[in-house]
Amino acid sequence: MKNFVFIFLLIALTGIFVSGQSDLPTKATLENIKGMTKVYTDIVDPTNAFKKVFEKAGLTSVSKASDAQFFLEYRQIGDTRYISSLNIPLQEGRMTAYYYNDGKKTVVWEDVASDSGKHPSPDDKLLKRFIKDRSRTEKIKN
Repeated sequence: MKNFVFIFLLIALTGIFVSGQSDLPTKATLENIKGMTKVYTDIVDPTNAFKKVFEKAGLTSVSKASDAQFFLEYRQIGDTRYISSLNIPLQEGRMTAYYYNDGKKTVVWEDVASDSGKHPSPDDKLLKRFIKDRSRTEKIKN
């Protein structure tokens, strides 16, 4: 009887773990968003600097997520640290580009960057890297 209960619990727990994995995003490449131009981002842009970068790269920044063809998400990684006794802040961030395919999040690009309290900030660096990598993909002929 104990073996039966153990096997039942093992099967039930396995089902719980497997079903929890279904929310993970799938991975793809920038080729998957080739030709997409409407982007929604959560980056705070009070000076519209990012919007100008998007326009120069042939992208349109949309204000509603429902209007977007793909998304750029920026997150600060951890807390701001300070370098030695100079009191220089060090920030690290991650940017992810993704789109939804049949309701499932598909990540096409991701990178991390840090700064030493000087310009450009990690989000600036990452946005420029994304634009550069995307432009390389757009130039590849089918």
